[in-house]
Amino acid sequence: MALFGFLAIVNLAYLASLIYYAGFLPIKQDFIILSCFVC
Repeated sequence: MALFGFLAIVNLAYLASLIYYAGFLPIKQDFIILSCFVC
């Protein structure tokens, strides 16, 4: 039971990191593109 809870927490953390990177990378690319336009 404790192992199942641990796996659930790891699974949630993995999903959260996927969502975070999926949302963060396009923003980072846009920021780099905007920085290039400013330069």
